[in-house]
Amino acid sequence: MKSQNAPIVSLHAWLQTDWGRPVAQWEGRQLGVQVADLFGFQAVQLGLPGVDGLSQNRMLKRWLALGGHELGGQEPAAPELDAPTAVGEPSSAAAWPKPGLACDFTALPFDEASIDLLILPHALEWSGEATACLREAERVLRPEGQLIVTGFNPHGALAWRQRASRAWRLVKSDSALFMPEGGEFIAPRRLRDWLRLLNFEVEAVRYGLHGLPTARDETQADGPLDRMGARLWPALGSVYLVHAVKRVPGPMLMRAPRRRAVFASAPVQVARKQGSAADS
Repeated sequence: MKSQNAPIVSLHAWLQTDWGRPVAQWEGRQLGVQVADLFGFQAVQLGLPGVDGLSQNRMLKRWLALGGHELGGQEPAAPELDAPTAVGEPSSAAAWPKPGLACDFTALPFDEASIDLLILPHALEWSGEATACLREAERVLRPEGQLIVTGFNPHGALAWRQRASRAWRLVKSDSALFMPEGGEFIAPRRLRDWLRLLNFEVEAVRYGLHGLPTARDETQADGPLDRMGARLWPALGSVYLVHAVKRVPGPMLMRAPRRRAVFASAPVQVARKQGSAADS
């Protein structure tokens, strides 16, 4: 494990530190709960192989795709499975595949409306084009397809600790930053607005790690501070999970306007009194 005083560049390396392990624990558990009862044929996780978001899912084909920022220009390794499998071939439901698919998250190598479940663990923050990545997710997902996004809350304790680290570096230049560089944190409210524009309906939002970022046991997932913060200040969690469903508006049947019946009244003859004084 890298020293806490060493510069942290990649998200994967940060998840191995004392600060990042609680994040990986919380996200792995939350993703397992969300995907356990989701059914379909194909599921894809974009990036972050250190967090197995599909371990509890039972879909037949499960893919792990890595972006260029995670591969560092290297070719993906072939998956190590019991049966011979070609590079990029999805694994069976009994084994989690090794990285075998390298692609651009804004141009996924899947047909339109072909994926039932898509998981983006911090993929939007490190993609560089968050909105383009979401549009591509909307393209490959089937109608009623499931989308799960995890990210760092810019209003959470970890983000505030990162800002303090940046300020401290102005005074002490050899101080390392607290979190990995290169990511753009997206607020949950902003993400929900983007999803609504793309015809996604948000099913659930979860926040985690509400305690102060220290190396003590209180920062562990589901620790005392985390449970108290989930009740008192839920929106200030350091990390979040958003679960959305792709909705496709169907055709509406337009009924013809109903005409109201109009009954014409027949003319009525008025009898006149004959032999009146007015006629004489």
